[in-house]
Amino acid sequence: MTNLQINDITFKRNSEYSFSPVLKLFNTESKEFNSIPLGDYKFNFELTEQKFCTGYNKDGQHFECKFSNKIEEKTAGQCNFCERIQGFKSAFIMGDLSHERSTEILSQQYFIYLAYFEPGIIKVGTANAERSNLRLMEQDCLYYCFIAKGTGYQIQKLEHIISRKLGITETVKSNHKFKYLGIKPNLKLAENRLNSEFNKIVNLFANDTEYSNLFFEECLFKNLTETNTIFFPDKYKKIKDTHLFGEFLGLRGRYLLIQNTDTAAFDINYLIGRFIEDYVDDYQYNFFEEQLTLL
Repeated sequence: MTNLQINDITFKRNSEYSFSPVLKLFNTESKEFNSIPLGDYKFNFELTEQKFCTGYNKDGQHFECKFSNKIEEKTAGQCNFCERIQGFKSAFIMGDLSHERSTEILSQQYFIYLAYFEPGIIKVGTANAERSNLRLMEQDCLYYCFIAKGTGYQIQKLEHIISRKLGITETVKSNHKFKYLGIKPNLKLAENRLNSEFNKIVNLFANDTEYSNLFFEECLFKNLTETNTIFFPDKYKKIKDTHLFGEFLGLRGRYLLIQNTDTAAFDINYLIGRFIEDYVDDYQYNFFEEQLTLL
């Protein structure tokens, strides 16, 4: 087995609206990261059966998991111990004000956004202002608008209030996004729906002195559907295999798309935390046990 662990498969921001997919490998011997551009990359990995915690980031530094904890297949990459130390989930998602990093995390600036997903779904969510568009790209939100900005203390509560009072979902499940990977958003419908929901939200909070000054005057639309990093597959199949072999096609949210006879879609949560055990010259997946997704 090599010393190379898959730490993440994500996007590197080149500019405000330009992103490049990268494979982040962590070398447990040299303690260094290697970010590999995926544009023309061909995977040829045999991966370990077991996933291990990827550690945590704090104060701009990366720390390995002190227990080398094994993690479950569906876990994104961190064990509970490291996730707790990093603090974002505890402080921002769970609202734990007792966490030592809660003040630091909740004092930062965040946007509230509205995003469109097929077929006609509107989601309300939050994004750290420093990561903004990159966060939306990671979530496979291809058409969206920012509607408000404030500190984590304010935005955390406001998102939930909007969702509860107007019935706008805060979550679009990964399986739903997977089903519609091949469909480009209907931009005219998306713009109309987002504008409609934005006007409802602004009217709802027009006389609310606590939140009304956080909203923007208009909904400024962001369209990522035409960037050269967006790949819309015609047909594809979800694959679970410890062999990762094929040419890179695209990264869509949590799904890595590679060409291997047909289009194989890997949930990156399945891959993160595994080590490269060996390299292979050839490998083919069985695409015919179930029907490929065809939209």
